[in-house]
Amino acid sequence: MSALVTLLQAELPEATGEQVMVRRPMVDLGAAMAMLDLTEQQLKREIERGRVKWAFNLGVGQRNHVQILVRALAHYGDRTIILPATVEGVAAMVLPPESATSGTVRGTELQFALNIRSQHVAKLIEAGLVDEASESQAGRGRFGSPIITRASVARLLARRRMK
Repeated sequence: MSALVTLLQAELPEATGEQVMVRRPMVDLGAAMAMLDLTEQQLKREIERGRVKWAFNLGVGQRNHVQILVRALAHYGDRTIILPATVEGVAAMVLPPESATSGTVRGTELQFALNIRSQHVAKLIEAGLVDEASESQAGRGRFGSPIITRASVARLLARRRMK
């Protein structure tokens, strides 16, 4: 499933009866707290207990930067929603489908997939947490986005999965 096409709906409290479309495949801790109406401590406990699956600490250095798969949040409220069984399944869900064939993903695509900023992508590369592909010619401008190996993104997700 393409991350660009995947749109999941998260219901707001029933009192309003409204819905919101989440257009990114992952959200940060604050958004997840709002979606599930949990405190930070409650949400972290639910992650530790395995009730909220597919949460990742993508922080660099001493900083925490928690991102959670939106589908995992939907699954928390409705167990009939199917989750990926593996990290590779998560990567397939959030990364562009063509990355499976090419073995690479552009920095801008990674920003969208993980819901992070371009500076964060640069920090992940600088820290050696993801690898730039040999053909990458990162710079400024329209085609300046770094090219990152898909395998290193899957490795990052596997190593940084919260349990």
